[in-house]
Amino acid sequence: MIQIDETLTLKEFSEKIGIPLSTLMAEFMKNGIMVNLNSQIDFDTAALIAETFEVTLEKKQSLNVSVSDIVL
Repeated sequence: MIQIDETLTLKEFSEKIGIPLSTLMAEFMKNGIMVNLNSQIDFDTAALIAETFEVTLEKKQSLNVSVSDIVL
């Protein structure tokens, strides 16, 4: 299982799951989604594409910290 953020670029997605960019781009196109190297991919879309390659994704847990918690 691979943990990813809520959104990431196609390049980051490729690096995380170990699938070549060109292969991922072709899979997105098969699903009617035009992407490039810097396209932002949301978790749900990434999970659907990852399933094609038998890769399971898990969303990283956010820290649930607000700006007011940080700013004094």
